[in-house]
Order: sequence, then structure tokens, then C-alpha cells
Amino acid sequence: MKPRNLKEKHIVELSGRLRSLTTPQMNWALNSTIDHYGYRLKSGMCTCMKCGHEWLETRNEMCLCPECGTRIEIKDTKERVIRDKSYFNVITTMEDYQVVRMFLMIVEMRKGMKANPAYLEIGSYWIDPKGKTTVVGLQRTLGHYIDCFSFGSPLEIRRDNEAFQRISDEWVYPRIKVTGKPRLG
Repeated sequence: MKPRNLKEKHIVELSGRLRSLTTPQMNWALNSTIDHYGYRLKSGMCTCMKCGHEWLETRNEMCLCPECGTRIEIKDTKERVIRDKSYFNVITTMEDYQVVRMFLMIVEMRKGMKANPAYLEIGSYWIDPKGKTTVVGLQRTLGHYIDCFSFGSPLEIRRDNEAFQRISDEWVYPRIKVTGKPRLG
């Protein structure tokens, strides 16, 4: 949707100036927002699906990967690929706005290989000093699922909806940047 007033035009312009995810933010999302598994064959060889390390493991349920130190759940299986996704938020500021940025992380973990995550910004809430919110996000498509997005669409002013509200209530990166004293009322 095109910006209808000067405030929305300014928000779209500011949205284009936001910096991309940092390496610590991406590492935190990979380590904290999804479950990690170790796949074990009948021979007892276990593979960490995060780092790809293989070792002989006899314990059941949970253990630590000797290579990367990740706590993993052991599964007896012949599967070779896991695909997982999670939503997470980064809270920051831009000029006088408090910004809640929403991201989708899609991870493909293959046996014997390091996990391969991809990150995509889904949208953001822009909260002005008076508490009014504006949503900048991807276009939603029709579908059975609440999180159906047109990934090729640009980040534009959108109407607030249940998908953005639910995603903004997911994992939050622990280093938060906040604006000064809000002027409510």
C-alpha cells in the first residue's frame, strides 16, 4: 500500500535505512529459537545436525555435542535432512520511533554438514512517541496458514493483522535498544 501521508512516507524512508541483522543476532537466533538434534544410526554413530560432527554415542535422550557444545536431543533414525523455521524479533530505535523488527529464520540441517540458516525480514512495527503504531511489512497471500507471505513483495505500509501480531509475540533478541521517555496521553 502506498504511504498516505508525510508520517508514513517518513517511516518508509527510515525503514530503508535500517541496518541488516548482525552476526551476534543471527547466532543467537540459530542457537536459541529452534531445537537441535543428533541423529543416531543402529551402529551407534551420532551426528550433530548443527555442526555436522560425528561420534559414537550410547546415551539416550539428551547430550552435548563434543565439537560445538550444543545441547542436542538424540533421535534414532535414518533421516538425513531437517528443515525448521522460527520467528524472532529485534527491538531497536530509529529517530523518535521504537521499532519492533520481525524476522523469519529458515534452517536446513543436513547430516555431516554445518546448519545452513537463511534470514528474511517479515515486517516491523513503528511506534511513535504518542504510542501510535504503523506496520511496514511483506504482503500476505491467501492460504490456510496464518503466515503466508509473498516473499518477493517489497516492505511497504500494511494494515495491522493477526499474522504480524502473532509474529511480534515470538522470541525477542535480549539486547534491546529503547527510546527516551515516552509521552503518552
